[in-house]
Amino acid sequence: MTTPYEIVTPFATTCSLDKSIRDVAHAMDDEDGEPVTVIVEPGEPVGVVIDRGTTVRLVVRGWNPLEATAAETLSEGAWAVCADDVISE
Repeated sequence: MTTPYEIVTPFATTCSLDKSIRDVAHAMDDEDGEPVTVIVEPGEPVGVVIDRGTTVRLVVRGWNPLEATAAETLSEGAWAVCADDVISE
């Protein structure tokens, strides 16, 4: 049996919904392109910001990346799990 502890990034970078996408991009760059988890409260993820999704959403919508926030570019559908939960297919 596989647990989340065995497959997840141990110290994921997080940000709030109102964080500027420029700041989020700097965080991704500092972490070699790793996604940034968007949270509303500690332990409550609402999605992730990834480089490709951010680029496509900003370009398609014609938004200024210097004015966009994490809320406008996140990919929704994140879950929180405990380190000892069991993962199955």
